[in-house]
Amino acid sequence: MKRTVVLCAAIFSLSFWSCGEESSPTTPTATTLVPVGLPHVSGTIPITYNLHESLPSEWTEQFATIMKNLVVLLPLNTTNFSKVTVYSWNDSIAEPYTNVSGGAYIGGSSQTDKWMVLEIPNLEFKHNHLHQYSVIAHEYFHLHQLSIHSAMSTQDFSIKWLMEGAAAAFESVYTDQYHSPSNQTYFDAQTSVDFLVDGDPSVLENYSSQNVDQNYSSSVFLVLALVKELMKSGYSEADAFKSVLTTFPAQNPTDANWKSVFESQFGFSVNDFYNVVKTSADYRRIPVTAGVDVAKVRPSRSLTVQSIFD
Repeated sequence: MKRTVVLCAAIFSLSFWSCGEESSPTTPTATTLVPVGLPHVSGTIPITYNLHESLPSEWTEQFATIMKNLVVLLPLNTTNFSKVTVYSWNDSIAEPYTNVSGGAYIGGSSQTDKWMVLEIPNLEFKHNHLHQYSVIAHEYFHLHQLSIHSAMSTQDFSIKWLMEGAAAAFESVYTDQYHSPSNQTYFDAQTSVDFLVDGDPSVLENYSSQNVDQNYSSSVFLVLALVKELMKSGYSEADAFKSVLTTFPAQNPTDANWKSVFESQFGFSVNDFYNVVKTSADYRRIPVTAGVDVAKVRPSRSLTVQSIFD
């Protein structure tokens, strides 16, 4: 049976979850809590929730609020799959659901059945780390990507910086809007752009680049630089984000044709974009040989997810 690619979130200030393909979960044997009052948008994919009793009540309450926001903002259409099941628990206990391995990822045993796994580290509860909430937005955005991008759903598109960079950028915009203190930004967790990537952005096209993409910082940098390039050509900030996060994947690019779709959508080639990132003072410290400047690509704090997707 074909199994879908597992899409993962990074754990900020901790470590990466290891990613791998998982077998299909069976009916959970652990005690579950189902959030009450979560909306279902007519004509979209229903979501079944399995939240383990090991999760703090504050987290389950926030989870319900976040999911309410996301389901309304980014309803999942039924084109590419028809079912979503959420499994979540505190990592202080053994994996409670049969055939569901720990981590934070989107998986699935078929093209019609997707599942969102959220094993939340107990340390994040102990230290009130924002990642316990931001990871929900990150993984849900992967579901959004899969629902509008058929080639991604069938594993025929795997350009990592456009997949993970987009999800992590959305995660940070959402977290800044709803959770970050006004004098901080969640993008601060995404500043470790690797020097190797700085010289050859194409390495981020492959998932083998994880060792040079801490917290997906390098992938996020490319997504934000692409947004800035679109703004230079006349896009508003919100419209530039929408073009990258939604309009481009909705064109259904594949690994075989994504560069031509990229050029058609954005008006410049992938190679031209990479060269600008490598050489332009718009994205680099002075002198330009000193490396990229993350501060030059950060979005405004006034940006909201509603302005991007409404």
